[in-house]
Amino acid sequence: MRKRILIGAAMALACATAPGKASAEWLSGRDLLEKCESKEDIAFGICLGYIDAVVDMNEVGEAPAAPGGIRLPVGLDNGRLREIVVAFLRANPAMLHYAGSDLVHAALSKAYPGE
Repeated sequence: MRKRILIGAAMALACATAPGKASAEWLSGRDLLEKCESKEDIAFGICLGYIDAVVDMNEVGEAPAAPGGIRLPVGLDNGRLREIVVAFLRANPAMLHYAGSDLVHAALSKAYPGE
């Protein structure tokens, strides 16, 4: 119970101190891997939200073009998406300085290539 209260308080504080305009933080692959492997709820949630955002961009055609694109299977859950991305990041340490969004797209393109 205490953990939920602390998380709720942290989220409320973040919302209360956030600027009026929405903003997004740029994450490198290294930053994203750190969040995705974190045991902290907030960092782990950022990981899942970041990956979901890239997936959403891909679904509306806004993601950076990649050969063949991405064709995600129906019913794929956030946990599996995270596993794919983390495996890709671990397998490509020399790429961790690139934008996390580009690496998420690359990981999913490799795992689920489009037509």
